[in-house]
Amino acid sequence: MARFTLAFCSMLLIGACAAPNRSPEGNVASAAAGTDDDPVVCETVIRTGTRLSERSCMRKSQIDAQRQASQDALQEIQRRGAQVGNPAQ
Repeated sequence: MARFTLAFCSMLLIGACAAPNRSPEGNVASAAAGTDDDPVVCETVIRTGTRLSERSCMRKSQIDAQRQASQDALQEIQRRGAQVGNPAQ
């Protein structure tokens, strides 16, 4: 059992060393490329199922487009649910 634990921990450490290096310099460079009309907005995002956070940078127009697509999808789901629940509508 001790050998298995040692081998497992060793694999985790090796895997962590092989993970891609995310440097903040790349985010700064992309943030500097934003224009006054369409600025780049950076935020820290915590993905569901993990405690690790990552920095996400997108243009404001991209954020607005994602928000609108999410709202449209939600409204479509709600519309279909209303049709299934009450066929008379």
